Amino acid sequence: MANKSSDPHFWMHSAGTPKINTWKGLAFERVCLLHSEQIRRKLGIAGVLTETYSWRCKADEETGISGSQIDLLICRKDRVINICEIKYSDGPYSMTKAVYNDVLNKINDFRLSTGTKYALFPTLITSSEVKKNAYSEKMQACIDGDDLFL
Repeated sequence: MANKSSDPHFWMHSAGTPKINTWKGLAFERVCLLHSEQIRRKLGIAGVLTETYSWRCKADEETGISGSQIDLLICRKDRVINICEIKYSDGPYSMTKAVYNDVLNKINDFRLSTGTKYALFPTLITSSEVKKNAYSEKMQACIDGDDLFL
């Protein structure tokens, strides 16, 4: 019996399905975690001591926390945290109002949950180039897949 992952028919019929798209997104997040040095270099903070991790919190009506998951946090010794939204895209990525508002919600949840006094910088990391628009321009930084392999 052939392994599904090596079967060309499996991939032809699975391309574009939610299951495969989720897998691509998770795989790209892992690539980003493994290339945090290149991300830091692109952000111009290669010499700054940092810690990187993902983060999540549950909803809490009393405190106004809606519940969030942050793909990548870069916690910097210079009292800045890059809140990284990682998006996989097969082609140029266009940030939407909904995604931007989701990032703002994550920043709010993070601030409320942790009580941090650090500056929080919204950062977009995509597998493809970022199409410039009103929402991508509001991000502190945009990093694309090519930047991960410099």
